[in-house]
Amino acid sequence: MGSNPTLSASFSWEVNVASMLDPVSSFSKQIVPFEEGYLYYPSRKSGGKFVSHEEYEQFVAGWEAVAGRRGIWKITLAIIGCVFLIVIFQSTFDGSEWLRPVSTWIVVLAVLARFFWFSMAPRRLVSERPDAAPPRSPAASKRAARSMVSWDIIIWAFIVSTAIFGVSLAAYPKSLSVWIWVAGSGAMSAAYLWVAIMIYRDGPDQS
Repeated sequence: MGSNPTLSASFSWEVNVASMLDPVSSFSKQIVPFEEGYLYYPSRKSGGKFVSHEEYEQFVAGWEAVAGRRGIWKITLAIIGCVFLIVIFQSTFDGSEWLRPVSTWIVVLAVLARFFWFSMAPRRLVSERPDAAPPRSPAASKRAARSMVSWDIIIWAFIVSTAIFGVSLAAYPKSLSVWIWVAGSGAMSAAYLWVAIMIYRDGPDQS
């Protein structure tokens, strides 16, 4: 079976960033159409692994249940419930000041673990499968990753990060926290500008 490297996608860091911005759409784009099914590239250097239509539908449905609108609402309500229970516990028992920071970290780690587990479902499935297509070129994988980031996200992120950069840069006096905001927002603004330039260079077929 052959492959078209320009349709390939990988689990590189570019894809992970895109997934956070548009989780369901970006997740589905990691598995690309191929002959009688789909191809999934577990890593930047690995070949494409064959995925059936049924497996693809299961992956997307599972990820949408976690990262889709309903999934996010469920997580939000669960977090609110945890906060409510923590407040009740702290108001009832003395000496429980440690509970809030500890429980916060537990909740954050639990949410991240849940996202990580479902995002790795395709990788777990194809881990023992032979390659159905050769690895893509580095340039092709980067183009595929950039195509998952919409122009709406790029424009809004650039505007917000640039505004924060300008406000932080104009602030006086400049404390350490202000300089951290300047550096972070400036780096983010530059990063999104670079992504926009690269997507524009890729052309409409890659965006």
